[in-house]
Parts: sequence; structure tokens; C-alpha cells
Amino acid sequence: MYKVLLADDEPLILAGLHHKIDWEELGFTIAGECLNGSELLDAIRRISPDLLILDIQMPQKTGLQVLQEIEHVSPVLSIVISGYSNFSYAQEALHLGVIDYLTKPVSASVLRTAVLKAKQRLDLSTDAGRHQAGLLFQFLRLNMDRMSDEDLPGTLNLTGEKRWAWIAAFHNGCALRDRADSDVSWIRYDDDTVLALIRSDLPPENDPQVLTAGFAFDGCAGISRPMETLRMLPAAADEAVACLRTSWFAPGIYLWPTENADSSVRYYLKQLQEAEGRDGRISEILSALPSFLQEHRLNIRHAEAICSAVFARAGMTNQDYSVSYRDWEQMKAAYPTADALLTELRRTLLPAHRESDAATSSRGIVFRIRTILQEHYAQPLSLRQMSERFHIDMSYLSSLFHEETGKTFTAYLTELRVQHACEYLRTTSLSNARIAQLCGFANDSYMKKVFRKVMGMTPSAYRESGKAP
Repeated sequence: MYKVLLADDEPLILAGLHHKIDWEELGFTIAGECLNGSELLDAIRRISPDLLILDIQMPQKTGLQVLQEIEHVSPVLSIVISGYSNFSYAQEALHLGVIDYLTKPVSASVLRTAVLKAKQRLDLSTDAGRHQAGLLFQFLRLNMDRMSDEDLPGTLNLTGEKRWAWIAAFHNGCALRDRADSDVSWIRYDDDTVLALIRSDLPPENDPQVLTAGFAFDGCAGISRPMETLRMLPAAADEAVACLRTSWFAPGIYLWPTENADSSVRYYLKQLQEAEGRDGRISEILSALPSFLQEHRLNIRHAEAICSAVFARAGMTNQDYSVSYRDWEQMKAAYPTADALLTELRRTLLPAHRESDAATSSRGIVFRIRTILQEHYAQPLSLRQMSERFHIDMSYLSSLFHEETGKTFTAYLTELRVQHACEYLRTTSLSNARIAQLCGFANDSYMKKVFRKVMGMTPSAYRESGKAP
């Protein structure tokens, strides 16, 4: 079980967070509840939680102040809940590593979605720890014959003439054999990526062409910061991979960022903020994102921050929907190319782009509506809401939705809710009344009626039929 700390200065909201979802079902145990920032800071030091869910505005210390204090000591995965739809709050929260910024009131389904995403991150970090340990072991095993006793566990220092080392990441399948000398060791990072551990008697230069000299590759590479000891190898590998992934936006060689990288992100977002109301300028800034990433030596993590802030900006203009920050894997899955993502960012910020190119725009609107339904199916949702949100005639939207999905809006939402009800019935022992509430049905009687129509049996019969454990 992962440990979660809850913090809000309003006791009723704190109680609501405690009882709104089944924490144990999601793999969490509530390790503490706090009513102010100082109390939360003390609890973090005592308990070492895996996840924080905290309000921004609290007495004694704000949520942001707490996150700032723990950032360099013991950073914790965090979800911020706030009654303030303030863009600067979202920017600062994102800068501090917050994975979700939810605006009050927060429904059970939105909270559950955010917590599930946090659990995925925690699960991945656990897997990543094992992966990094295995990665270090593989490098050591493959290079054991070249290492002196001083190189082996204990210090793992780089000794002798080859005093410098760094990692270069390349796309798997590239022609890399041009560089096969004894100062380079190869290893497979994952299905898409291979890494080169490069040793040198000269300090690496901040010149991408020099750092990749002698390699034949597809023009895309990521370079880590220099390593002083092999203990830095797992972190350097992740740095190089993060840089390589930035080439999804624009092919190129990306170096691990300078210390001013975060300032560059804030500068870019400030430009967008100051351009509000000038559609042409906003479009120009968004189009320049790939070159901005290269010019300022930013990587995919900074691209995530920028894109998430843009989606957050749009999300907080409408209190019906909470903001869900998107990481690179989510962006890549949702958008086939970087151009498609940039087009979506334009549509998010610019009404004119939402209305241009009717056929493409129409498909995009249906896609976004389906995303909203999938993320917020437990909330009261209607075709009229979507019509008003996307500034499109309701009758036309109804026809468009049916054309794209083969179903009416109501049928699509109903089937989606039934699918989630089936999941709860299969995987939990929650009551039908509780499942109805979590899935957006008015009550369990109505859920029973709809469930029977879609599935051909009642929820109880489904649970007992062998289709559920």
C-alpha cells in the first residue's frame, strides 16, 4: 500500500476527500490528515508519504510553500486541489512537480482518475528503480574486463586516462557501427532506444556535433551531462533518453539542459500569457515551440510542462472540468505527430482555429468530446453542454457525433458508464448504490434498468455469473 497525506484547511472538504473514494481499492492507505501547512510539513517529515493531496491556500504555510520547502529535500508526488482558477498558481504548481491541478468542487470520478494516475507513476517509479539497477549491472558486466579494481563497487570511480564519461541515446535500429572503438559500450535501454556509454580523456564540449562525432545515426540523439562516477550512470541514462524523446517535436541532437532551463519554460509561458487576445502572436509562439526547445536546450520534460500549462489554462476557464496534466507517453498516444499536438494547442487557445478546416476540426471536436466523456463520465454531462462548450449547433453536433462514433451521444455515454460499472463489479465488492454513484447514474434502480438493457442481465446477476470474481 502506498501512503497518502491529505491536507485542507476546511474540515468538511478534508472529510470529503477521505470518504469520496475507496482508497484501499486503489492501493493507498491514508497516513494522515492536516488542516494547515505547518502541520503538513511536519507530517511529511515524520511519515515520508508517497502521495500528497493538498489545498493551495492554507494557513501558516500555503500548499505551494510546502512544496517549495520539500522540493530539494524529499520531493513527493503531489495533487493540488484549489478553489482558485489562477494561471500563475497552475504554473508554479507544475514547476514544483505537481501531476494534477484540480479545481473545487472535485467529484469522486475526477479524484479517482487523478489518484489512479498517481499510482501509475508510483508503480512506474518502482519499476524504474529496478530497471536502473539492472541497467547499471548490465553495463558493469559488459565492461568488467576493462575495469580496474578501483572501478568496482565501493567508489566506482572513473580512473586512469579515461576520466570523463557521458551517455548518448539513439533510436534503436539506426546504423551505429561507425563508432565501435573500445571507449564506447552499447546497451539496449528499451524496445525503441539504445545507449552508448562514451569514455574520453578530454572533457566533453557543449557541441552536439563533437559529442556525436563518429556515430552514424538518423540525426536524432540525446546527450546526458558528464559523469564523474559510474554511480551516476542510471540518472545519466534517463537524462539522455529524455533528451532523445524531445526529437519527437523536431529532429536534432539535444543536450541535457543548463541550470536556466526552468527560467526558459517560465519565459515561454509568460510570452503566451502576454499575447492573450492576439491570436496571430499566440499562433506564432506555439509554432516556434520546437525551435525554442532546441535553442534553450530543453527536453521532453520541459515540453510536458509547457503543454500541460496550456491545457491547464484552457481547462481553468471552465469550472466544469478539472485539469489533467499530460506526460509524453500520453501526448504521443493521443497525437500521432508533434504537428497534431501543436494544432490541438492552437485549438485550445484560439477560437479561430477551433472553427477552421471544418472536416478536420469536426473530427477533432468529437475526439475531444469523447476524451471528456471518458475522463468525466461520472459527472452530469449532456449534448447541450458540449454544444455550448465548443460553440457548435446542438443538432449538427448530434449528427456529427453519430457519424464519427456510430452511436448517439446518450448511447455512447450510457455504454461508457456501464463499462465502468462492469469493471467495479468485477474488481470490487462495492455496493450497487455506491457503484451507481461512482459511474454517474442517478441511483442504483436506474443503473439496474440501464445495465439490464445494455448487458442483458442485472448488475447482481453479472457479479454472480462468473464474469466477475
